[in-house]
Amino acid sequence: MPYINLTNDALILKTKELLQALTPEMQNLLFSLMPNAEKLTAATLRHQENYAGFLKGEADAAKACEESRLEVCKQLTQYHGVIKACATVEPKVAQLLGTVPVAEKASSAPQVLSEPRDMKVTYNKFGQPVVSFSKVPGAKGYQIWVSNGDPSIESNWMLFESSSTCRGIILSGLDRGTFHWLRIRANRGNQTGPWSASISLPNH
Repeated sequence: MPYINLTNDALILKTKELLQALTPEMQNLLFSLMPNAEKLTAATLRHQENYAGFLKGEADAAKACEESRLEVCKQLTQYHGVIKACATVEPKVAQLLGTVPVAEKASSAPQVLSEPRDMKVTYNKFGQPVVSFSKVPGAKGYQIWVSNGDPSIESNWMLFESSSTCRGIILSGLDRGTFHWLRIRANRGNQTGPWSASISLPNH
C-alpha cells in the first residue's frame, strides 16, 4: 500500500487533500472511466471481428484489428489495476477474477539486496557495543560478523549476531579487551546481500 509509511499527520493531510478534490463531478468522471463487462464485451467482439477480417485479407483490416486489440489491452490493464486495488481490501478478489495479477507477481524480479551503510557503534550504560546502520530495502534480517584477526582473511570471520532490525543491536558477550572488526550483510530467506564496509572496534 503506497501510503502505509506515512506519518499520522501526513496521512490525515493527504486524505483531506483528496476529499477536497473529489467533487461530485470528479467522482462521476472516475466512475465513467471505470471498466465494466459491457465495455469489455463490446471491445473483444470488435477485436474478434476485425481479426477474422485480417485473416481473410480484407482491406484496412490490419489497422482495425490493431486498434481494437489495443482497446482490449487498455481495458484489461484497467481491470488489472482495479483488481490489485481491491485485493488490498479483499485478497480473494484476485483469485476469483482470474490470474492477471498472479502472472505479474510471478514475472516480477525479486528486489536485489544492497550492502548496509552508515554503520555506527555506540556503547550503552553497561559498556556493551550497540550497532546501528541504514535499513536495506527488501531485507528480512541482518547478520553481524566479527573478526579479531586479519580482516582480509575470510576464515577469521565468524557470525556473531543475527537481527531483524537495523537499529540498537546490542553485541552482548563481545570481549572488550580484544581488538575486533565488524561487518554486516542483509538477508532474505536463503539470499544474502553484499558485505558492508568493515569497521574497527578498538579494545578497551
